Formats: sequence, C-alpha cells, structure tokens
Amino acid sequence: MAINAKPGMETYGRILNDARVEGKLIGAKHHLHDRHMKKYMARISNLKTLEHAREVKAQKSAVNKARKSINAAKERIAQVTQADQQAADLRAKFERMNRTKLADTLKTPQWATDDRKYKSVGNGL
Repeated sequence: MAINAKPGMETYGRILNDARVEGKLIGAKHHLHDRHMKKYMARISNLKTLEHAREVKAQKSAVNKARKSINAAKERIAQVTQADQQAADLRAKFERMNRTKLADTLKTPQWATDDRKYKSVGNGL
C-alpha cells in the first residue's frame, strides 16, 4: 500500500507561507522567540502584579489613616462626654445639697418637739 505524501507537504507549505506572511519565525530559531516571549510575558505579569500591590498598599494606607483619625475623634468625643458627665454630676450634687439644706431649714427643731412646757431658746434668758 503506497502512502501519498503530497497532501502533507502541501499542508506544510501552507503553514510556512502563513508564518512568513504573519512575520512569525520559521525554522530552528523558534525556541529563541519562545524564550524571549516567555521573558516578556513574565515581565509584564510581574509589572501588573507590582502595580496591583502598589494600589493595595495605597488603599491599606488610606484605611489605616482613616482608622487612626476615627480613633482620635472617638477619644475626643469620650473626653468631651466625660467632661459633660462630670459637670452634670456636679450639678446634681449641688441640687442635692440645696435640697438637703432647704429640708434642714424647714425641719422642726428638736426643742420644739419636746413635751416640756417651758422651752429655752438662745442664751437661756
């Protein structure tokens, strides 16, 4: 049985012509092209990775700055709240003292509650 090699050679010739038209390397130098292409693709991938890493770093930095400013604001709010609370506590204490003072002045003195007929007040005269 004889095998006709002509269709295979025509296919090979068509592949070579297409490669020449497209400007691809033909022959034994294709491995050089592949090596350079791999280096180039690796470099491009690395650059994209570095660019993405820079963006992530910038975003993390912005988040950290925002978190620090939020914490500082919370501290300031806590200080103001504490000062207001102290002022409110002092006002409440002052009101309690005034109430007790008023209540003490309105109380009946001890000598007025005794059952004695004669009460001595003041210097005793």
